[in-house]
Amino acid sequence: MKRPVHIVGASAIGPQPVFDTDRLTEVAGYDRHPIKAILPDLKRYIDPVRGRRMEKVARIGIGTALNALDRAGSREPEAVIVGTGLGCMESTERFFVPLLHNHEEVPNPTAFIQSTHNNVAGQIALSTGCTGYNFTYLHRGLSFTSALLDGFMQVGAEGSAMSW
Repeated sequence: MKRPVHIVGASAIGPQPVFDTDRLTEVAGYDRHPIKAILPDLKRYIDPVRGRRMEKVARIGIGTALNALDRAGSREPEAVIVGTGLGCMESTERFFVPLLHNHEEVPNPTAFIQSTHNNVAGQIALSTGCTGYNFTYLHRGLSFTSALLDGFMQVGAEGSAMSW
């Protein structure tokens, strides 16, 4: 039996001003590459002291997730499913480059933890107290579609915590 799925909260951070609005009202033009994301003030979602210790991608992920939950009228998700094109690539480089230069001696454990691709989903789960299903899709252009389809399957899965 097919069950309808309704998205009641969504959020995005990107090169267009869409974070605090329901629709794109004005389009920003760009004349240089690479195009940078417009980063909103995330202090209402992330404690500044905690945010200083986080990687930029984790701050963006948590801010976007909490904004979407606010729009949905909830702060208690039953699951966290993240889709990322390239994951924490900069963090991964920050871990591996010193490791290579030091001939695989004395790696920084914090740099390793922050370099894993599921770091963002884990940080979102910790921020919201979610102890349910947690998965990260890392598949370039297909990661969003994969995460969305996984969400649909989790909602309809028989015996899952989220089944209707």
